[in-house]
Amino acid sequence: MSRTCRNDCNMVLIFCLCCVALLTVLTFYIDLFRTQPFKPPSSLKKSSGSRPRAQNVKEKEKPASLSPCPSSMDLPDEQLTPRKDATTCEKVNVELLGNSLQKTLEATDIANKSLPSIIMKRRSIKEVNSSIDQTISEMNLAVDFDDYRLLPGGHWIPLSCKPLWKVAIVIPFRNRFHHLPIFLRHIVPFLKRQKLEFSIFISEQRNDIRFNRAMLMNVGFVEALNFINFDCVVFHDIDHLALNVQNYFGCENMPRHFISGEAIWRWKIPYTKLFGGVTGITKDQFYTINGLSNVYWGWGGEDDDFFNRVYTKNLTRTRPEGKIGYFDSVRHAKKESSVSNEARVCLLKSYKQRMPTDGVSNLKYEPPTIELHPLYTNISVNIQKLPWDPSWKRCKGQ
Repeated sequence: MSRTCRNDCNMVLIFCLCCVALLTVLTFYIDLFRTQPFKPPSSLKKSSGSRPRAQNVKEKEKPASLSPCPSSMDLPDEQLTPRKDATTCEKVNVELLGNSLQKTLEATDIANKSLPSIIMKRRSIKEVNSSIDQTISEMNLAVDFDDYRLLPGGHWIPLSCKPLWKVAIVIPFRNRFHHLPIFLRHIVPFLKRQKLEFSIFISEQRNDIRFNRAMLMNVGFVEALNFINFDCVVFHDIDHLALNVQNYFGCENMPRHFISGEAIWRWKIPYTKLFGGVTGITKDQFYTINGLSNVYWGWGGEDDDFFNRVYTKNLTRTRPEGKIGYFDSVRHAKKESSVSNEARVCLLKSYKQRMPTDGVSNLKYEPPTIELHPLYTNISVNIQKLPWDPSWKRCKGQ
């Protein structure tokens, strides 16, 4: 064999040996890495540009576990002296929000600018998994002070304990701008003393036709559910002020009439079946009775109709005893558009006939104008008479 041929064979042999050695090394490292879990570089574990969702930030700021908030049995027997002197919402904001006022105003402004797009998105989606307030919370717009967290629109959440109930306070409203700040100045500290999670909604009639308090309560109930998945609703006339902290607005013992007496009635109630002024009902109970009637235009009759619905469904109305249920009231003058409902007696007699189809089930209204304020959410709606069902008994004026 020539020298040249021999050299070529040696080179081929050396190349083959190198390949075998390389394959051996590669096989060793492949087997090694298969037995080890993958660990990303430390620089990838936490990106310097990443930003956690606001909701997660808020959750981390809360204590790991909270004890339950006080129940009705734990509340102090504290008698209140309501301040009925005239004031403004601006002054009440300063008084109740203190050093957090500016931050709250800025958060409310941002929330109002985002609200139309949030509402439009909800209307375009058939099944919505989160409430409007949850969306606002994720925008990092909550303000913490004292032992409460405040979301734009008057949604208060205790921080020092786990609330037993979520309560929607719905106020039927029109042209009571003198009463509004007086009411807010009283109701917010009152409910905070009870350690409830609560949100305040003003259901405002945006026209000058006869006032329909019951229909506004239906609207307030439906619209409030878009903001907070509450356990119960308290329908509250704006001129009533509770006088005892033990008059618990939590969702137990409902349906509940919270008034046992007022000064104008010599600390009694006019009649046992009275179910107006300040009334609470759970969400399920409200649907059971089909809400309130929509046909009471003008003052009178709607509260008695409300009670009749509760009674018909075998729900037991409760009421606080003695001074615990005492209320004071702020006087007002009724306007011409708030005249009495002359058809109320006839309507009451036929309530049972209408009950299955007159209420939240047939409620229709134009999309309301909603505006968030630091201490409340205003729902302004142009309600109109609904078509009269031919199966209902006709009453004069209907």
